[in-house]
Amino acid sequence: MAQIVLKNIWKSYGKKDVVKDFSMTIDDGECFTFLGPSGCGKTVILRMIAGFERPDRGEIYIGDRLVASGEKHYSLPPESRDIGVVFQDYAVWPHKTVFQNVAYPLQIKRVHKEELKQRTNTAVAQVGLKNYEKRYPYQLSGGQQQRVALARALVPRPSVLLLDEPLNNLDANLREEMRFEIKILQREYGVTVLYVTHDQDVALAISDRILVFDKNGSIRQVGRPEELYENPNDSYIYKFMGVSNFLPADVRDGKAYLKGTGDLISDQALVNNGDMTLASRPSDVILSRENGIVAKVMRVAYLGSNFDYRLSLGAFEVRAQMDTHDALAQRLIFEPGEECRITLNKITWFDAEQAKEEVL
Repeated sequence: MAQIVLKNIWKSYGKKDVVKDFSMTIDDGECFTFLGPSGCGKTVILRMIAGFERPDRGEIYIGDRLVASGEKHYSLPPESRDIGVVFQDYAVWPHKTVFQNVAYPLQIKRVHKEELKQRTNTAVAQVGLKNYEKRYPYQLSGGQQQRVALARALVPRPSVLLLDEPLNNLDANLREEMRFEIKILQREYGVTVLYVTHDQDVALAISDRILVFDKNGSIRQVGRPEELYENPNDSYIYKFMGVSNFLPADVRDGKAYLKGTGDLISDQALVNNGDMTLASRPSDVILSRENGIVAKVMRVAYLGSNFDYRLSLGAFEVRAQMDTHDALAQRLIFEPGEECRITLNKITWFDAEQAKEEVL
């Protein structure tokens, strides 16, 4: 294992600054995720840590070793950094078997034949591919190929594992399965992991800490998954961490009314009067036939475990989700065009002007 330290990193392409004065410490043995939209610079940072790019300014340390310095025009080659890398497109060799793909890093290091065989077979078994050693990539599913790439990255026993959107090309079921596999392997090997993704579900599932970027590459918040989800710094984080509803509110005498209407949406004894924006998750929108604000059902989607509703509150729309068993038991299944009533079980409040800029 090893700590990763980035100090005042800059990286430009032409006149465009892609990474600007970026500093971060990833703790020894931590599973740390860079989460952000495409083009925010997260993959560029990973590539600089890996040694595929050199920073224009700043320094990168893995453990206590300087591996890159812009000012010194120094960059240690990737093969000398004690890292493993897994890419989005797997990058397994089509002409090599599973065993040959996984064993390749050990061949490069000239590991003794018997040790190579033992370590390769162990790595293959740990990713669930025992008895697949002689198969070629074309004989494997996408998830199995990704497991080959993981085993190949882990077999040299690196101190750092870098994962660049490795689950993007998998279907939904395989993505869910593989994100848990990655976490299990990280714990077994005790390796420091940096995971790069735009998928908040993966980030929430595997991370010890998450760093959220905005589209400009600025850091918006760093924290544990539950901190970001339950206590976002601002409306950008709230929206980025999952499906969300935002509604404008007029607060008077501690009570909040839906903007432009007389509908009371919260009596939480708010301190500030004036314009506010409330945010809620679809699961926190409580459906009823009797209590709450009147809404019209615009769309219904049955998703197996829950019903997903798109509701109209006059000029505003709200997403609501209800557990299927609860909906059946309470006879709260609505059809498009029907009226229902809603209350909000949990509300997060944001400044109206800030939230307007972020949501747009």
